[in-house]
Amino acid sequence: MNYETMIGLWTQQEDLFKRWKTDLLGQTEVLRLAVETALGPPAEHWEEPETGKKHRYVDIVDITKKEMPRGEGLSREALTPNGALVFGISITLERAPDQHPKNFYQVNLMAKYDDNRPEYAFFDPKHLEDAEWTSDVDQILAMIFEQVEGYFSINPYLGPREELEIGFLKKH
Repeated sequence: MNYETMIGLWTQQEDLFKRWKTDLLGQTEVLRLAVETALGPPAEHWEEPETGKKHRYVDIVDITKKEMPRGEGLSREALTPNGALVFGISITLERAPDQHPKNFYQVNLMAKYDDNRPEYAFFDPKHLEDAEWTSDVDQILAMIFEQVEGYFSINPYLGPREELEIGFLKKH
């Protein structure tokens, strides 16, 4: 092997990993769009009254950051050593478009490629090895909505909310 050959191998590897990361990020958008399509939120973006910044009602957030900036992409920390990308799908809820502050609920997920096909699972840092991966977008969508429905079906008169297996975060 000579230097030029090594440069060629390195370049191919760098290009492949760059394309893989781009495709993996694209899979988060596939899932975000599936959630958005299923929910059918308002078509217009909502606007922050303080800054005038506009946001989607269903968005991807970086769950590896304390402050989860909306719509600003995912950081390097979102990629795990085993090749999974962790992210949140945040859903903005409101009683009326002009109501502020908005309520944000988030489901934490992972995406990865296995044997050239995208797969999705819930992200639970305590049970990474036990994650149930699926390549079926409709199946993960049904699982997401099952979790959401369970979360919003708690009756506080019957007792306190138990900690869920799959965590939801609410920002006030």
